[in-house]
This record gives sequence, C-alpha cells and structure tokens, in this order.
Amino acid sequence: MNIQFSENRFFLSNIQLAMDHDYETILHELSCETWIPQGNHQYTGQENPAFDYRWLIQNQNPKSKILASIIDYLQSTTVHNLALESLYSYNPQFEGLWGMDLNKMKRFADWHAYFQKDCPGWYLKPHTDYRRLIATGMIYLTEKDDPNLSTYFYWDNKQENEVRLSTNFGDGWLHVNDSPNIHVGMNKSDSDRYSILIGLTIKHPDDYRT
Repeated sequence: MNIQFSENRFFLSNIQLAMDHDYETILHELSCETWIPQGNHQYTGQENPAFDYRWLIQNQNPKSKILASIIDYLQSTTVHNLALESLYSYNPQFEGLWGMDLNKMKRFADWHAYFQKDCPGWYLKPHTDYRRLIATGMIYLTEKDDPNLSTYFYWDNKQENEVRLSTNFGDGWLHVNDSPNIHVGMNKSDSDRYSILIGLTIKHPDDYRT
C-alpha cells in the first residue's frame, strides 16, 4: 500500500491511496461487515438528519483482514507524519493557525481512520468541522469518478470558487479545518457510497481515562 498527498489549493490536499486489492474485492469485504447507523452516536449540538443516512462498521473494527490491514496502514506513524509534513509544507500559516510547530503537532495530534457507508439521500449542508479536528479527509472506495458522490469545497459561505475532487477508487482529499474549506457532502446516486474517513484530532486528557 502507498499513499500520496499533493497540494490542490490553500489548505486543501489531494490524496491517492494505492491498495493491494481491486475495487470488486474491497466492495465484497465491505458488504460482509456489520454496519450500524451513525445517527445513534452524535454529540449534543452536532445532531444532523444527514447522519441518519451514514453507517459505520460495528465498533469501527472490521472483521475482514483485508479491511483491517488498510486501517492499520492509514493509522500508522508513517502516514500520520506524512500527512502533517505535507500540510505544514504547503503553507507557513498552518503553524500560526494552530500555535504549534510540526514536531509538537506530531505529539499532540491523533490520526484516525475508519470506514463509512453513506446511503442514497445523504446530504450534509455547507459547514466546517468541529474545532478539535485539525484536518479531516476522505478516501473514496467507489468504482469511478461521479459528481453525484463528491464533496464540494468553497472559499466562503457564498459558495464561490468551487472545487470538486475525483471520487475514483482510492482518490480523496484532506483539508485543514478553517473557513477557506467550507464544504458540502452528498450521495445523490442510487447506490451506497463507501469511503474511509481520516482525520487529525487534538488530544485531550479525558481521551485516556477509563
């Protein structure tokens, strides 16, 4: 497996993930998993009817060895560091925005990845993400590029300077959680949209309490 990040525009990166298995194999493995609705697991103040259309693998722990190996790779220290090094290299404002240099951010940011399924009708209105998220992204597990499955990025609430990235198998995006990356997510097709959600989250002491 191999992942590459490349700058698209201010605080927005393209992703290309080369996997060891083809689309048909991954789709079969995903279809065999147990999925639960994300709508049952929302934070207060983050309730959104869109999440009634989003499903997650039970306990975010795939039974498939193929799927588990993808998550293990994406959550590795190597990929965590590569993502941060890419974001810091694109624009010097990144350090000032978060008040941390690269090495400190590597220590204080958790890198996560999990599979999700968005059913037809999924629509998430223009938004930025919750504030503990430094950056978030998506890797598409769809067969081909389809505007009806895309996330669209805008410079501001006027929805100007639209950017749409490819939904080809293994393609995706990573964006910094700041106002230049207001985005809209959707599934306007008649099929489920599978993807991998990735993100960098600021650690909190309560995360380690049991």
